[in-house]
Amino acid sequence: MCHKEEDMSSFSEGQTHLLMNRLEAEGFTPNDVTQLGQYPDLVRLREVLRGVAMISYITRLLVRTPFTPARISRKHPWIISAEGLARARERVLPVERITVEHYSHHEKNWVPDIVVLEKVWSSIKNPLLDASDFLALWNDPHHAALNWLYRSQGITELTFWGTILQYGMLGSGAVLFLKRDSRDGRWHYDTVHFADHVYCRIFPIAVLSNIPSSE
Repeated sequence: MCHKEEDMSSFSEGQTHLLMNRLEAEGFTPNDVTQLGQYPDLVRLREVLRGVAMISYITRLLVRTPFTPARISRKHPWIISAEGLARARERVLPVERITVEHYSHHEKNWVPDIVVLEKVWSSIKNPLLDASDFLALWNDPHHAALNWLYRSQGITELTFWGTILQYGMLGSGAVLFLKRDSRDGRWHYDTVHFADHVYCRIFPIAVLSNIPSSE
């Protein structure tokens, strides 16, 4: 007669499900979980959990991807109406240098797109993130860089004012927008029109800060 081998684990079923659900929510794949179980130095991870060690984030450079409006929508007639030049020749995006600055203007009435754009571009000294930076972050496996920005700096929203989109030939201006859902931790993207004085008062502007000189 065959006897079922008893599970000798000291972990409860509830603990196991909680861990698996959290790993899945953070973007872990079944292969990631297998590699985690086979990782030869899990003791170091336990030391982090117990507060006697820290994880040091390795410098991460994301490759910038050439952008065309078709990459975000093949159904809607988006075109590029303006682009900043500061980031145009950069091949990579250094994630650690991303920071968020808030800008608002106080017109009580509607103002033209070009007025909003000129005020935004003139108010920020650092190069603005553009659509190629957007693709680099969006295509990063499991949104690892975006999740790191959230954990390290609390960043939950990024807008990419370095590339201005226009809906058709006569449409209003818009920028690409990334936002973290507070309910499940997932990131979503959209295009946000800015021909409204309310927009710049509510949403942050993502910029790529300069690293201060060590001299």
